Amino acid sequence: MSEKNIEKKEPLRELVTGYGPVRSGACAPKIEERAASIDLSGKIGLESKLSLDTGEINFAEGVSYVPINRTLRDFVEAGVVYQPEKIPEAALDKVMCRIYRLINDEEVLRLQGLPEDTVNEGFKYDITVLLPYKAIAQSWVGEFPKTTGHYHTPIPGQPVASPDLYQIIYGTGEIILQRRVGSGVNAYRVQPSQLDPVLIGPESGHTTVNTGECPLVFCNICVRAPHLDYKDVIKFHGAAYYVTRGLDGTGRLVLNPSYKEKGVTVSEITGLKPSFKSLSENGIVRGKPFYQYIKEKQDLDFLLRPWSHLSQFDAALVPAKGASAEGEQD
Repeated sequence: MSEKNIEKKEPLRELVTGYGPVRSGACAPKIEERAASIDLSGKIGLESKLSLDTGEINFAEGVSYVPINRTLRDFVEAGVVYQPEKIPEAALDKVMCRIYRLINDEEVLRLQGLPEDTVNEGFKYDITVLLPYKAIAQSWVGEFPKTTGHYHTPIPGQPVASPDLYQIIYGTGEIILQRRVGSGVNAYRVQPSQLDPVLIGPESGHTTVNTGECPLVFCNICVRAPHLDYKDVIKFHGAAYYVTRGLDGTGRLVLNPSYKEKGVTVSEITGLKPSFKSLSENGIVRGKPFYQYIKEKQDLDFLLRPWSHLSQFDAALVPAKGASAEGEQD
């Protein structure tokens, strides 16, 4: 679904509010704040430098990737932003998200033994950069920058949707997860550290949020077949919870009122963290850049054939202390 062609939605009203700790972080070490760019080669596994000002990634000399750039206006027109009427006009055309799809695609395909013109077979490797709020509008009292969010569609010929393997490369952020349960939604949050692997199960909708003061860079490995489903995110004006910030930079969680208005019950948000023991059973370890798995031809069958690994997805995330929040109705 094209985000730019979605009908503009009416502004949301703040009806239900929930609070919880939001992790924030400055660019560290301090010398990075003065640097124009930072070398991410060791954290990505490919020669690369990140511009701390623009969020652009420059890869090895002679290698060019043109990102898909999303402005704040794109998100407003998609109808997924908290209190869009309060956004300064000057902020709307600022780039909030840069998406680098199919990174080093020829090598990824070759290492899987697939022809270069493959479209829907095997897996792919993407990198996304979310600019920090201060790069968009210092005076905007709204959400921290985020991705649109989506669910995944079933894999062709199978009743199971495709999973996702996520990893924060640089910066500070969190992932808001939600799972449909009957007529309701169970909501979760994950606040991973850099290079923590996060396995997102087939039925989980997910939105990634930059809560830090520098660009948030994260990567994912998933199936190549088309699988992104934006219908619920558009229908409900975003995820079940917004991660918002005040002028002082402090964060809070706000329960999205559109779910209640449409008769959907949303749970209190529950904190989760990766189970590194469970992930290690698939050869996925903490601190290892995802691109290394591609170069080493790691067996990623759980991504390609999730119906054979369903029990592993429930075990991949476990309860985290101090990251849950209770919603309060006005």
